[in-house]
Amino acid sequence: MNSFARKLIVISLVMSVVAAAGWFGRKAYKRTAEGKLIRQAALCLDQKDWRNASLCLQRALQINPDGVEPTAMMADLMEAAGSPTAVGWRVRVAQLEPQSAERRFQWARTA
Repeated sequence: MNSFARKLIVISLVMSVVAAAGWFGRKAYKRTAEGKLIRQAALCLDQKDWRNASLCLQRALQINPDGVEPTAMMADLMEAAGSPTAVGWRVRVAQLEPQSAERRFQWARTA
């Protein structure tokens, strides 16, 4: 095997490893970032810091629009603020967890 073929194989392997690390690293980062934002939003909700809680939850929902926990927390936040959009958030939570009777009861209570 000549040196050109050997270099080509090494470069291909390195590129494959970098691509795999980027692909799996991105997924791990998204999970970690979402969890961190949810914990931060929970702390803000406990301190009644509505603005920062809303910002954290909005970012968590940008990362994972189908996240049940941030959607439910956003519904709680909107309900605590007295916003009529709380009903829409409760509907979304019920859609994400259709088997949960508790989510439907929360929706009915909010409406």
